[in-house]
Amino acid sequence: MSEGAPGRPADKILCEGKFQRYVLACMRNCPQPEHCREFWAFFRERGETPQQYLRRHGIEEDYMKRIVFDCDRCGKRDIGEPWTLWHHSGESEGQRLPSETVDATFAKAGPLGSSQQFVEVILEALKAEHSFEHYCDACFKKVVSLAGAIVGKPLAKAPKPAVASAVSPVARALAPARPAPVVRKAEPLVLEEPPAKKPGRKPEPKPVEKAPKKR
Repeated sequence: MSEGAPGRPADKILCEGKFQRYVLACMRNCPQPEHCREFWAFFRERGETPQQYLRRHGIEEDYMKRIVFDCDRCGKRDIGEPWTLWHHSGESEGQRLPSETVDATFAKAGPLGSSQQFVEVILEALKAEHSFEHYCDACFKKVVSLAGAIVGKPLAKAPKPAVASAVSPVARALAPARPAPVVRKAEPLVLEEPPAKKPGRKPEPKPVEKAPKKR
């Protein structure tokens, strides 16, 4: 659309493919957190940013509403600058950030517990499967820590502590010394043979009575 008087441009866009709206009104009142794709297509066709557009028409840059982000994972609102590997505004929105910017992001995150490449693969998968691009502090750290837990080695088991004596070292030092136990040698056990039995007279056999003959 053609522009109107200086300071108040009359450019319009087909908002969400449905309604004609003034670009200036969209910049101020768009209900979407990052404006619609038609909004950014308008500036991409002209090769300028919304801030340059405002300056060109003599409008203060703070006229454009502050862009806020919600965490795509937990839904937390207005998280400020999100943790992300992708451009989150402008005509390059959704495209991968430069490698040096990504490296700086992971450096700011601290120890990863795994390789940076592995964490990037997980973040890429979450974007492809669930469209997760913007993370709050808690969610980004959770993704990073879970990636480290997947490949991390289990912690070595700590050695079992020695069983402490019930008596304290001080009490043990002040206790009187006990005499050493006397060890006596065991005397050999002598087994006596049982006395031999004296031979005696064998008892005489009883006479067998004969039965009377039958007549």
